[in-house]
Amino acid sequence: MASTPLPGTSDTPSPASSDLEAPDSSYTPSPATSNQDTPRSTPPLQPDNEHSLDIYLASGINQKDVARYFSVGNSTICKIIREVCLAIWDVLGPVFLPRPTPHHWKRVTEEFGNKWNFPHCLGAIDGKPIPIHKPNLPGSTSLNDKKTSSTILMAVTDASYRFIYLDIGTYEKENAVSVFAQSTFGRALEDGSLLLPQSGDGELPYVFVANEAFPLKPQLMTPYSGYNLPEEKAMFNYHLSQAQRVVESAFGVMVTKWRILSQPIIGKPETVDCIVKAVGVLQM
Repeated sequence: MASTPLPGTSDTPSPASSDLEAPDSSYTPSPATSNQDTPRSTPPLQPDNEHSLDIYLASGINQKDVARYFSVGNSTICKIIREVCLAIWDVLGPVFLPRPTPHHWKRVTEEFGNKWNFPHCLGAIDGKPIPIHKPNLPGSTSLNDKKTSSTILMAVTDASYRFIYLDIGTYEKENAVSVFAQSTFGRALEDGSLLLPQSGDGELPYVFVANEAFPLKPQLMTPYSGYNLPEEKAMFNYHLSQAQRVVESAFGVMVTKWRILSQPIIGKPETVDCIVKAVGVLQM
């Protein structure tokens, strides 16, 4: 894949290497950049200057190009990306993706009723395949129905395209429905441990909305199937699809903002998980 021009590069000769500040001892330059006779126009990556992650996630530039730009080894940039993404998830995840309370669920339903004219909606559910380079897993278990390698990002969003729940890391030949059933959220929905609000007598039940690929459940609403539906059912399908498309739009915004998701991600499975979770929480 052709390398994307990086900011700060220039055709103007750079100063001699003797005039440059020595790299920090905690980072080891790669063999390609350690030659003392080779000039470089960018300073080495410092421990407090890890904005290489911004370049990598936002532009989708190859890791090797990022390593070359900051004059560090490939293994060093891979370690930085994994550690920083993990730190983003560990620190920001509990802040922006806390366990919802009944009060929070009530606020979500009010937003869906006001913005999308679908009352008592607790959230929109869907899964998105994240393309990856085939990991070293036995039996090609990462191949999906399209015979490409991917992992499934399962998400629930509110009415304002914000994620309520994220799950990543299923490298198997399964669709989003089976992944959802095996996810922590799907199991919690089944056993009733989500702290959902309860509707009163004669009131509409509180439900999540999903597309027709998901199974119909007491707290999971899907559209009517078939064609030439009666007007009432067709109108119901219209409002439900409007509410359900919120999660699809959230995926679209995320891919547009973080270009790393628009191409197969190169990395170990645990690194890919860290990258996708960090992008999801930064989307907030």
